[in-house]
Amino acid sequence: MAKISRSAATGLILAAMAGSALAATASPASAASTGWRCHTSYKSIDNPGDWGPAPDNWDFKVKNCIKRTGSTVWTAAHVSWDGPIGGAKFVGDPGFRLYVMQSAPGQDRMVAHRDFNIGYALNRHDKWSDHNGSFDTGAWRVKTGKRGLYTDGALKIDWAGDGRGERHYGFSPSPRA
Repeated sequence: MAKISRSAATGLILAAMAGSALAATASPASAASTGWRCHTSYKSIDNPGDWGPAPDNWDFKVKNCIKRTGSTVWTAAHVSWDGPIGGAKFVGDPGFRLYVMQSAPGQDRMVAHRDFNIGYALNRHDKWSDHNGSFDTGAWRVKTGKRGLYTDGALKIDWAGDGRGERHYGFSPSPRA
């Protein structure tokens, strides 16, 4: 049997502990192995307030996730985008609304919702004025004994220059929990 030095053993133990801590704090949207049920959808959205010749579409990807533990559901979403060079102008701050929905005959019912301001993140850009980025809602807990729940999300954007007010862009929901 090969012998290992005390300092090497200590290093291995510390590395294992650090890995465990990382796994415990992983984003719910990326931790499918921990009971999270997720669905990812994509949408290319034209900036209706931009009439110039340059491409102005924003390509969004939204991953909606849900997890049930007893009478509590946890929801989370990860929103990422590839924005056009130069970005866009918004009236107010764009937002992302995360819904907890319950399947029901006829029309599904909203159990709860939470709004997240993503204006700062959408307006960030690199030194070439490229507007690519992402936003995580973090895990949100809703205590409910209801069954057939899922999470859904929508972008809320009021584009400057189009005069149509705030628009909601929906994405595909998570599987049911």
